[in-house]
Amino acid sequence: MDLKIKNVDPKDIYVIDKEIEQINKKNHTKISRSKFLRDLIKNYSEQEIKNKLNNDLYDELQAIKKYLITSQKLNTELLFALIANNKNSAINLAVKLGKEFDTFNDKNKGE
Repeated sequence: MDLKIKNVDPKDIYVIDKEIEQINKKNHTKISRSKFLRDLIKNYSEQEIKNKLNNDLYDELQAIKKYLITSQKLNTELLFALIANNKNSAINLAVKLGKEFDTFNDKNKGE
């Protein structure tokens, strides 16, 4: 796809050309302005995709963390209820733990 940009400040083009010049000297290459700009656009779009994936992963990890903390708390309470031979409390905690597990699984189906 062709892209035409109008009214670019010559100072900005100068800065871009200097950057290209430095890259060419450093790498002993001959990169054109056009290639440099194409690579910038490509890198920008790839970075946006990575950011989106990182945000999605962060949200998923936060949900897992919340589930693990809640499960650990309920498991600890359940253990103490069983040690104390408090059957009603143990049954209620086991049911609560099962509901937490089901809720977590329902939220994360298909991912």
